[in-house]
Amino acid sequence: MDERSKDQTLKYDISSNIELGKFFPEKLGVRLPVYVGYSETRIRPQYDPLDPDILLTPLKNAKNQVVRILY
Repeated sequence: MDERSKDQTLKYDISSNIELGKFFPEKLGVRLPVYVGYSETRIRPQYDPLDPDILLTPLKNAKNQVVRILY
């Protein structure tokens, strides 16, 4: 049995620390530190998880055919 991964994985993370107090006048003495973060993971399997013998390849110009793609 082949134990290698049979999917395409796309993963990324973006984060930043921002000091929003700089947008206020200095004499107010406002400090407003903000942390912003975003991450996303997309997994596209090569084979149908419900029926491992079927490839999940999109069909071009497919008419009157049922295509099951899981994202």
